[in-house]
Amino acid sequence: MFGHVFSPNINLKIGEVQERNICPSKQITYIPTSGRTLSNAIKKIVNVEGYNQLVTVEICADDATPSIECKMPLGYRFICKTQYMTIRLVVYEDDNRLGVESFSIPAGCSCTYEYA
Repeated sequence: MFGHVFSPNINLKIGEVQERNICPSKQITYIPTSGRTLSNAIKKIVNVEGYNQLVTVEICADDATPSIECKMPLGYRFICKTQYMTIRLVVYEDDNRLGVESFSIPAGCSCTYEYA
C-alpha cells in the first residue's frame, strides 16, 4: 500500500565517523599580556587577579604538510596555511582608562593550493 519501505542503517551512530584533518594543527591556550591591534598599535592587555583573558589559538603543526593524495595540475601544490580570526580584548588605553580593541589571532590550519 505505501510502496517500498527501507530500514535506516543503525550501524552509523553520532561520533563514529572517522574524520581527520588534512593539515595537522595544535592548540595553545595562554594569557596574553600585550598585543598588536588591527590598527597596528601595541596595547597592554588587562589581566588582573580574578579576571584573566584566556586566548586559545590554533596553528599549523610544525612542518605541517597536507595528508592528501590527488593529482594537481602541473605547477600547483597543496600547502597548509594558518587561518586567522578577530577577537576583542579589554586593554589599557594610553590615558590608563580601560578600552576594547580588536586583535587577529591564529584560528586554524587549512589545506590550500598555490602555483609553485
